[in-house]
Amino acid sequence: MGEFLAGPFGSALRVAVGFVLAAVLGIVQAGSVAELGALDWWQATLAGALGVALPILIAWMNPQDPRFGRTG
Repeated sequence: MGEFLAGPFGSALRVAVGFVLAAVLGIVQAGSVAELGALDWWQATLAGALGVALPILIAWMNPQDPRFGRTG
């Protein structure tokens, strides 16, 4: 499991889970759960998670970026 979390997908997963936790805590703290529809909340959470994970995945796919062991 440690190797997976050290790689690009684990990195993206860590950032995405961190965002989801932050979003949930923010919504609960604001007390606006009742104002958001379930579908709207899930769409916003998924969009945010993809938004924060996408840069990591792009860096991993870039052969010129050596952060994840890929070289061109």
